[in-house]
Amino acid sequence: MTLSAEFSALVSTVDQLKADLKALPASSRLDEDDINAIYALAYNLLKQGRHDEALKYFSLLSLYRPVDSKILVGLAVTYQMLQMLDQAINVYSFAAVVEPENPEHMLSMAQCQIAQHAFAAAVDSLDIVIRFCTQNEGFDRIKQQAEALRTFATT
Repeated sequence: MTLSAEFSALVSTVDQLKADLKALPASSRLDEDDINAIYALAYNLLKQGRHDEALKYFSLLSLYRPVDSKILVGLAVTYQMLQMLDQAINVYSFAAVVEPENPEHMLSMAQCQIAQHAFAAAVDSLDIVIRFCTQNEGFDRIKQQAEALRTFATT
């Protein structure tokens, strides 16, 4: 199997996973207005520094919208603020799978890895971000951040 065929198969698998998760019964228990109201509450708690409370709401939302990248990022940021870096890395990693066209997930994951002093892992993550940003237009700022973090992680 060629690299292109392997990538196509991987994309197909991820798309199927997203569809399967969206089809779960929990996904339809709350309507969009409910989700938006809970998200606003969680986001405001996060901004206020009430991270333990925000975690409860973002966790709840992730059960009902498991492939919504906005919710996943909120959950990951909350974990990060609580210094629960392994959990933040796991959620950022899943967000990168769900939304592969957004290199910020991998960049945030690398920031957590640096905070853990896992510099080799951070460099690997940052190399992926830099390569993605080089191959795709519109990500100059993210590429610059990744390059700066990579320099920090290797010195």
